[in-house]
Amino acid sequence: MLSSPAMIRSLSSDDAPSEIDTDVCVIGSGAAGVAVAREFLGTGTRVTVLESGGRKPTPSPDPLYDLQTSHLPIPTDSRVRSFGGTTTVWSGRWKRFDPIDFVPRDWVPRSGWPIAYDALTPYYERGARAAKVDDRPKPGDVPELLRSSIVVPTVFHTLTEAERDFGIATGPRFERATNVEVLLDAHVVGYDTANRSVSRVLVRSGARSIGVRAKLVVIATGGIENARQLLIANAGNDHDQVGRYYMDHPKAKIGVIETYEPIDTSSWKGLDESAPVWVGFRLADDIQRERRILNSYAFLAPAFERDLPRRILRRLVKPKICRVLDVRNYLEQEPDPDNRVYLGGDSDPLGLPKAKVAWTIRDQDRRTIVELHRLLARELQKNKVGELHSPFLDGREPPPFQDASHHMGTTRMGTDPRTSVVDTECRVHTVDNLFVAGSSVFPTSGYANPTATLVALAIRLADHLKTRL
Repeated sequence: MLSSPAMIRSLSSDDAPSEIDTDVCVIGSGAAGVAVAREFLGTGTRVTVLESGGRKPTPSPDPLYDLQTSHLPIPTDSRVRSFGGTTTVWSGRWKRFDPIDFVPRDWVPRSGWPIAYDALTPYYERGARAAKVDDRPKPGDVPELLRSSIVVPTVFHTLTEAERDFGIATGPRFERATNVEVLLDAHVVGYDTANRSVSRVLVRSGARSIGVRAKLVVIATGGIENARQLLIANAGNDHDQVGRYYMDHPKAKIGVIETYEPIDTSSWKGLDESAPVWVGFRLADDIQRERRILNSYAFLAPAFERDLPRRILRRLVKPKICRVLDVRNYLEQEPDPDNRVYLGGDSDPLGLPKAKVAWTIRDQDRRTIVELHRLLARELQKNKVGELHSPFLDGREPPPFQDASHHMGTTRMGTDPRTSVVDTECRVHTVDNLFVAGSSVFPTSGYANPTATLVALAIRLADHLKTRL
């Protein structure tokens, strides 16, 4: 049983329990796990959070999170074990998905979410309040740079430094909790399942092994690890869907905009603050439909100087105008069953099979970013703003795309167990008390950072779990 008061402590400590009976077991304490557990603070529900890391991120490379990839690489530093998970190392960029991301698009195979955008709106609002970020559209968010009905602006907000590390931001509340306990250095190594239910979560810490019995179990270990956990548990994979449809936001700095007239960047709210507002451009919904392309975007970053001495001088002087903008691109990816996470033949230090990821960029992904550059260049010239210099437009070889650490889609949500892993409440179709939280349940990826959406879904899941207890 949980001790009282509960706290954050290591499972390897002398006073750690040898066996746990709880109401809800949450595996993982990143953005999704914290968001689920936070909803139970101060309630009568007993919650145990299992975190395989400690209070600080494990050094990279982490042998427990080692993986093999084919085609495009996935850096190991994008998979973090610690209280707070990847929020301990992210930039804090926060944005809701667009409504078009939720609807079926006949030109995007396997698109369409089984829940509506409007159904997630109240949870987006609760997530923003919890993260202390005001992501509602406000005058002044969008600089007067380009007026177009074809290439339209999109705005990203940023959490302050004090809020973006969920471990630090929420730690004091968990330390004071009487009904929620966070166990660090707690490695989940297996699951006892019978009669469509998880009866026991098997946990190891050093030489200590314990069992956690819970009425409800939530796996919230990240977009790659969620699939690995289900594959290890042999749960939810009756139709070979676990791990498929892996998506990321392939990113690259491709192109620069040279404006005809200097731009006064003082109107770019937050440019030199810890919580900036980032502005980018995407193609309007009707243009996406007409051209049958995806919802990718490019955001703009003032490039005052290109060499190091002048960049240092610029930081000291802080000029307010510039004429060069870097173009940084993030792709939405078509959900492809051949992009997938699966188990390899090698084992990690705990004796568990390592994850392998097959991930590449498809033709529609590439065609979308080329079309965005082509139309952006046209609209910049048409509005007498400037010129876009891009290898997509002049036949040069573009730089390679990289992983954005936005791992999505591997336990996708749906109503048909033959084509999805979890239902609309994020419950694994074939296991009555097992749920998945995080971006792995996304049916499509959009272009926005996944954190705002996965937090909204996690809060929605917590509300549902309360009805099950």
